[in-house]
Amino acid sequence: MKKQLKKLTASAGALTMLAASMSAGGVIASAMEAPESTAASDYTFTIPSTPTVTQAGYNATDGVTAKGTLAKGKKLVITADSTDGFALVSGDNKIGYNLVNTGNADIEFDSNAAAPSWEFKELNAEGVTQPLGIVVEDFVGKKPRGQYTDTVTFTAKLENAIGVADALKDGAEIVLNYNDMRGAGHVTFKNSNGTFYLIDKGGWFAEGARASVNSSGKLFIEIDGSGVDFDSAHFINTFTFDPNDDTFEYTCGGYNYTTFTSLVINGVTVEVTQLQ
Repeated sequence: MKKQLKKLTASAGALTMLAASMSAGGVIASAMEAPESTAASDYTFTIPSTPTVTQAGYNATDGVTAKGTLAKGKKLVITADSTDGFALVSGDNKIGYNLVNTGNADIEFDSNAAAPSWEFKELNAEGVTQPLGIVVEDFVGKKPRGQYTDTVTFTAKLENAIGVADALKDGAEIVLNYNDMRGAGHVTFKNSNGTFYLIDKGGWFAEGARASVNSSGKLFIEIDGSGVDFDSAHFINTFTFDPNDDTFEYTCGGYNYTTFTSLVINGVTVEVTQLQ
């Protein structure tokens, strides 16, 4: 995980002025850590060093740029946090602003806006740039003269690009790998407009297998070592995957306990956590 700090400053002049200047003159260059590396991920990211506010409303910058490589199934997510709650402060006076990840110049300041994030699912050596805009509230005639400052921290981290939610999309291919009493097994399903068809299987418990989305919107996979009719609860093992947080629950009917090995969606192993 890496962070960059940017100190934003704005000078509010005479009350009739329509413009203010904002610069990142307080950048702490050493706050950027060394690029995060994994077996197949190596990246850096850049935030504009001198963003300038010329008016209330939308102000464009050079954007957020990331370069490097990402491991299969990973994405780079950059978030922003503000020391003063996304407000430029001078004494008891504040000028609110939003950071936005859009180039839409018509967007308006929203005091209730959530902090943005920038997601990169692909990188290259030249760099991929996404918009970073600064939307400032109308301060003309409302704020006294002075220098207004705020410090923003940008944090980058790697996250899974594919999760359980992707299994619910039409065309998804889902592989559940496990170990039963007789060794390794697997079942493979294809999602066709919400119906999950068993297209491949291996291992004793794979003799009977089915998948569906339950009433709670979770991916529900059953495997049955007794046959295809699911007529003996003692042989049924169930795995219930939550698309909201990539967790899963496991239940065993009583006999022939299995252990989870992995969940693979569209060829990518998904990091899931078993609930106890």
